[in-house]
Amino acid sequence: MASNVLDATLMPPDWSGFHADLQAARIDGAQIPHYDFDQVQQRLIAGESVTELQDDLSDLPDAYRSALQVFQETESIEVVLDGLTAKQHARQQLRRALTPTILYLSLLIAVGFLGLYLFNDKINPTIHSLRADLRRVSFVNGGTEQLPALGEQRWLPIVVFCLANLIWVGPILVVTGGTGWISRWLGGRTYERAWVLISAVRIVEELRKRGIAKEVAFQWASDLVSADARTRNTIADWGVYLDQGVSLHVLADRYRRIALGRLAWLRAAVPMALLCLVGGSFALFYCWAVFLPIVETLHELAVPGA
Repeated sequence: MASNVLDATLMPPDWSGFHADLQAARIDGAQIPHYDFDQVQQRLIAGESVTELQDDLSDLPDAYRSALQVFQETESIEVVLDGLTAKQHARQQLRRALTPTILYLSLLIAVGFLGLYLFNDKINPTIHSLRADLRRVSFVNGGTEQLPALGEQRWLPIVVFCLANLIWVGPILVVTGGTGWISRWLGGRTYERAWVLISAVRIVEELRKRGIAKEVAFQWASDLVSADARTRNTIADWGVYLDQGVSLHVLADRYRRIALGRLAWLRAAVPMALLCLVGGSFALFYCWAVFLPIVETLHELAVPGA
């Protein structure tokens, strides 16, 4: 009968290579839990078992603790890194999904700012002067009277100032990862959760091949992918499917379809909606700000004194 005792291996894993790969992945940007890797590595190379190490170091992060357990059983750094970086990979994809749209909207705002600035600085004063002359009308008795001003657009410089500040919002969101937060708010959490579950399926599959009990495999996989409470409950429910003879490949295919479908929706439908709502609204406002004074001037020319 297969045992799931951690130190029951004939040949110890290459712990020096394990920690070197973790350090390399962290240098490449992987968000791996911070811990004193050197201390752990020295004790493991000296022959101390993972079980003894974990009993002694109670402050080990759950993800790192699970990484040690999974690597000792599978000796596969790819499986470990896949689990540690699953959530990060999903969030990177979410950030990239809306980046082109946010940059396009920023470019649209920049062009609109330039147009309104030139209109307010060059054309608007001429229109105001012309309309000021048109407001003086002659009456039959030869007198003149100043008509009330119509739409002086004192708000236009304020709008130009606001647009000048909004130009930098898009690039700042892209650089700081704010586009990922927007994507998650617009439905990207489903993609992130599905991608994490795909990674957890792979981890459980590798552990089950080596005779690890399914409950233990579920726990290690949940810790390795840093699953939240809802995702942990989903992983725990896999035991029911396995008892019914459902393959882990079936679960992986299901989560992969969910992830790809949601990512396609974020890359197509959401940008289209943002461009129509935000871009269309801005274009409508721009036309109103530019053409309203021109239309009012033409009206005064056509109907003097009206």
